[in-house]
Amino acid sequence: MGADSEHHGLDDLEARIRAAESRNEPEKPTEESVRPLRASRLGTDFVAALLGCMGIGWLIGEAFPSLHPWALVAMVPVGFAVGALNIWRAIAGGSGIFRAEDGEREGSEDTKGRQKD
Repeated sequence: MGADSEHHGLDDLEARIRAAESRNEPEKPTEESVRPLRASRLGTDFVAALLGCMGIGWLIGEAFPSLHPWALVAMVPVGFAVGALNIWRAIAGGSGIFRAEDGEREGSEDTKGRQKD
């Protein structure tokens, strides 16, 4: 009754652990559940780019008082363009000029010097 019964007890314990783990596995998110999160990210990226560029314009205006209102005004379209580019990149999924053929950015440390098979 020694080692043989301990072996069966461990098998039973392993089976119960596997069953408990399978019950507690999180469900994979569906496209419907992810859409609001993506929309929120796009809006946040756009607003952050706009506010960041406006902040840079404000700092330039503080550094050069003669440019004060115009630096801020000039940086608004730049922020709009940066925000639009962020949205474009997120929607496109990094395709086109933003992604190399092998799925990595061109010129990154990983792709330099590596030859394609």
